[in-house]
Amino acid sequence: MKTSERKYTVFFWLGIIIILALNLLLWLYVNQVEDRFANELKVRLISSNRYIGRIIDNELLNRIIPGERNSLEYISIQQQIETIRRQDTLQSILLLSADGSILVSSPELLSIQKEVSRRTNSNFITALNGRFNASDPEQINESWYMSAYGPILDLDGFVAGVLIVEAKAAYFSTLDQLRNSLIIFSIINIIVISAIAVFLFRQINKSLQYSVTLRDQEHLVQLGTMAASVAHEIRNPLGIISGSNELIKKKYGKNNDEIFNFIPAEIARLSQLIENFLAFSRTPKIQKTEFLISTLFERIKIGLVTQTVIDFATAPKLSKDKIFADFNILEQAILNVLQNAIEVSPVNERITVKASKSRNLIIEISDHGPGIDKSILKDVFQPFFTTKEKGTGLGLAITKRLVELSGGNIDVKGNTPNGTVFILTIPQ
Repeated sequence: MKTSERKYTVFFWLGIIIILALNLLLWLYVNQVEDRFANELKVRLISSNRYIGRIIDNELLNRIIPGERNSLEYISIQQQIETIRRQDTLQSILLLSADGSILVSSPELLSIQKEVSRRTNSNFITALNGRFNASDPEQINESWYMSAYGPILDLDGFVAGVLIVEAKAAYFSTLDQLRNSLIIFSIINIIVISAIAVFLFRQINKSLQYSVTLRDQEHLVQLGTMAASVAHEIRNPLGIISGSNELIKKKYGKNNDEIFNFIPAEIARLSQLIENFLAFSRTPKIQKTEFLISTLFERIKIGLVTQTVIDFATAPKLSKDKIFADFNILEQAILNVLQNAIEVSPVNERITVKASKSRNLIIEISDHGPGIDKSILKDVFQPFFTTKEKGTGLGLAITKRLVELSGGNIDVKGNTPNGTVFILTIPQ
């Protein structure tokens, strides 16, 4: 069963790794597409920047005074770059002096805005040094833009200013949305896979448990059939041995001869073992009725022959309420547990039987014995498992079977401070 769980766990994590790997590949692909788009736009903007720089009349540009927008020189260059901007679907074109002041702009509205020095901008400084370059994509007011910076040369070939060409990069918004969708998709995938895995693990565990239970049941059926056959075969010889013992005792025995007392004791022990075998092999018919828990406890007191003090306690809420169960099966189950408790409890120690009821009937049987070691706690209800020298290992197995036939379950706490507690739960 553990091997199967490990196998399905490996499959689960393998599925998670595959999903994460696929999403990582998609993420890398989106980044590659983004880089390719960015490089292509850089090349286009730098080409536009070079072209505009070549067609601008430098002599006219040198005569423009920053802030003066009515001169013929300004109007001529402004109309020229406005035409280029519209033809190339550019966002803006700026002609700046070496100190960062705006000389000419398209659209013209940019010239009216407050002039800001750009000397701290690395792209601007690179252009002043005579090299064309482009900025990385940047987001402004939820829109993406890229700009190319190029030097403007005067008549002597020296850098007199900087030309900035800016374009919108709308597809970066699309890539952003795609990237966010990939994140959401990955999270949803992991959640769905985890939910499916949890469901499948539960179903697989149930299936494995059913398989184990079915095998156990088949084994117990075979064991019970064999036990019943052996018990019937042994019962007749035991009767003959018992009768022969009485005849020999009358003919040859003495009053204090212990051997003739030992034989009946062993015959009685074997007879009890046979009864346990037969009880284990039989499947009783369930007959549920309504009765008071006090009636059940009184019957158990009468059936017990012991010097150990047993305290029966019933929750006030349950004292007048009737319970619904098979009287005989519940009595036999409690008696079996009590018999075990009596055998392990020290002299003068009390055993407590408590009954309470919520949705189910709960019966707790507590003793003050040595407790049950954790290492064997899971085996106490297995057939033929016992720690007693002369135990059969069938008492608790029969009890568990009786309780489960009633639709309930039995549990044990073996490491309590004062001993062992058996808990019987019977549905109502």
